[in-house]
Amino acid sequence: PRTAFLDKLLRDELKLRSLAWHDAYDSSYRSPPGAVEEGTEITFSAVTFGGVDAVTLCVCGDSFSLMPLPGGKYLAALSDGMGSGSQAARESENAVALLETLCLGRMEVRQAYDTVNELLQLRRKSAEVFSTMDACILDLSRGICSWGKIGAVPGYLVRSGRVTTVTGSALPLGVLSDPEPSISDRVIKEGDLLVLLSDGIYDALTDSCQDGIALMLPELCRGDVSFIAGELVRRALAKSDGTARDDMTAIAIRITAA
Repeated sequence: PRTAFLDKLLRDELKLRSLAWHDAYDSSYRSPPGAVEEGTEITFSAVTFGGVDAVTLCVCGDSFSLMPLPGGKYLAALSDGMGSGSQAARESENAVALLETLCLGRMEVRQAYDTVNELLQLRRKSAEVFSTMDACILDLSRGICSWGKIGAVPGYLVRSGRVTTVTGSALPLGVLSDPEPSISDRVIKEGDLLVLLSDGIYDALTDSCQDGIALMLPELCRGDVSFIAGELVRRALAKSDGTARDDMTAIAIRITAA
């Protein structure tokens, strides 16, 4: 039963949420010998911050993957389980795990998205449980990024201080029986910055009149990827008066020469 003591403990824990449910991940990957861009390096950082409410204190519904693939490719994927709590986390984890498996098996990008969506439909128990998917497959051998989106908020490509917004379909993954993923091939060059976000950050920093993220990225891109991802989360929290009303995840990826 809820008691005054438990209510106070809950309030105190909410005040400490930035320490309790914040996580960060940093790494790098270098293209293999024989690649067209031999020695090209990808540095990346992911910062995630679980949205907190009175029911799901420390369960983040966002899941992400950053991993090398066969043939000098690299996968960066972010799935946002709609809603909150363990069910949302399971849905997004399933979506990411399936995409990882299919990409490791060298499945074509569009077919992989269709397969993930079909399997999620079979697994889901409730018609109200969906996940988004936002993924980049970076081919360092060809200098191409295949960026696919279903239901995900816009992402960003920053080159020489100029920001390009990458948009996708509007409906969440799992809603449509025959989805049409939005997939675009982008040329990637040394110095490029790619940013993937969950809607907790996007909604906090943008409105109907202005894309605040596109405005701040030219300034933020001067820092390293750890700073960029962390600063996006920090600014989104500041805009939300320090309260993560939804899960927040930022992934920053930079292409550099060895």
